[in-house]
Amino acid sequence: MNVAVFSFCRYDPHFYEKVLKRKKKRKINYTKDDCRVFLLRSCKVMVHEIAHLFGIVHCGFWSCLMNGSGHLEEDFSQSIHLCPVDLHKVMTLTGSEVRLTYNKLLSFYKKYQCSEEEMWIEGRLSSFEQKDDMSI
Repeated sequence: MNVAVFSFCRYDPHFYEKVLKRKKKRKINYTKDDCRVFLLRSCKVMVHEIAHLFGIVHCGFWSCLMNGSGHLEEDFSQSIHLCPVDLHKVMTLTGSEVRLTYNKLLSFYKKYQCSEEEMWIEGRLSSFEQKDDMSI
C-alpha cells in the first residue's frame, strides 16, 4: 500500500508575506489571479505525487509535470502537463482515454479561467482532430 502526504501552504502566492504579516495582524486581500495560481500550483503537486503512487518516477525525457525539482522557483517554472511518455503511462495505468481526459481538463481550465492551460489543451485536441482528418 502506498501513501502520500503533501502540504499546499507554501504554494500560496502570499505564503511568505503571511508569515511576516502575522506579527502585524494585517489582512491580505487575494485577487482572482492569486486564487488561480494557488489552485494550479496545488493541482500540479497533487497530480505529481499521485502519479508517484501509481509507480511513475521523475521524468527524464521532456519538460513535464513529472520532472523533479529542488526548490519552489524550479517547481513553479515547470509544466503542468504530462509529456507523451508519462501521459501514456497514466492512461495505461488508469484505463483512461486521452481525448476524454483532455476534454475534462479543458472544462476545468475554462471553469477556473486558466487561459494559458486552456489554450494548450485546445491545441492538443486540435492536433487529434487534424490526425483524424488525415486518416479519412
